[in-house]
Amino acid sequence: MEFRHPSEAPARQLLSEFEGIAKRVRTSFPNAKPITVN
Repeated sequence: MEFRHPSEAPARQLLSEFEGIAKRVRTSFPNAKPITVN
């Protein structure tokens, strides 16, 4: 996976997609430990 533009936009889009997946995972597995990303 390579970013052709030296912009933060692709990374932000990827992060927002990951956050959406994380929310779905948390709702699917309410007993799972919360995942924190620094």
